[in-house]
Amino acid sequence: MEYSKTYFLRYLSANEEVRKASKDHWLRIHAAHIVNGDMDSDTYSLSASILAAIAVADDLIAKQLEPYGFNIRFISSNGTKNLLAFHGTGAPLSLFLGHTDVVPTGDENIWDYPPFSGKIITKEDGKHYLYGRGSSDMKGGDAAMICAMIEYIEKNPDHKGTIDLLLTSNEEGDAVGGTPYVVEFLKKENIIPDYCIIGECSCDEVFGDSIKNGRRGDLNATIVVNGIQGHAALEQHAKNAVFEASRFKYDIYGCGNYGIKLCGNHALEQILPQP
Repeated sequence: MEYSKTYFLRYLSANEEVRKASKDHWLRIHAAHIVNGDMDSDTYSLSASILAAIAVADDLIAKQLEPYGFNIRFISSNGTKNLLAFHGTGAPLSLFLGHTDVVPTGDENIWDYPPFSGKIITKEDGKHYLYGRGSSDMKGGDAAMICAMIEYIEKNPDHKGTIDLLLTSNEEGDAVGGTPYVVEFLKKENIIPDYCIIGECSCDEVFGDSIKNGRRGDLNATIVVNGIQGHAALEQHAKNAVFEASRFKYDIYGCGNYGIKLCGNHALEQILPQP
């Protein structure tokens, strides 16, 4: 985690010429795995606090930033609350992007420790690890970005340009009211970032071993598979929707005909077998 904060600080400390010269590199920076045992105490503490806050993480972060002169705005839509924090004015505008929501915990009884305890444990290697749902994806990354921003501003209160933090609370779900909504809001306000750094956990073993530049996008869809009612004794006149659905799923995951077609611009109605 300390590696993450160090890289974020290095970015903030770089002058405009360096940022432009290495723009591709900076745009690809992602946070290291949070559980690498190398966090400093401030980052550990904030990570654990954000992790334990669950639904009120945005409010906790706002209180963390306000004493340092950040302009805080909450942008809400369709039940999704987004935090937008600015420090400074003018260009360049560097946007740090993250999210505070997490995937479901599943059965909490099988966890070694409560998933939202924010517990810091010491393993056999003698290193300390933040334990809990969202420690790596991505409340630890959020803490690294925030701590780096605060440390930089403490040393450079009159820095050039604008430092911006955007945290959404609906990234793991359908994103309704989340980042896409805020992007349109920023366009209307003519707030266009020059750089965007995402603190997601993309590493496999050590920082930088799996760098991502951009993303492939995603698809949320409702698939309806129709069948034909019939008697089991006359199956040739019926069509089992469960069977057709399983065939569709197999071809997607097995890169069969359906899967190949889904990679193109075909409508689902053209792909699914018609009743």
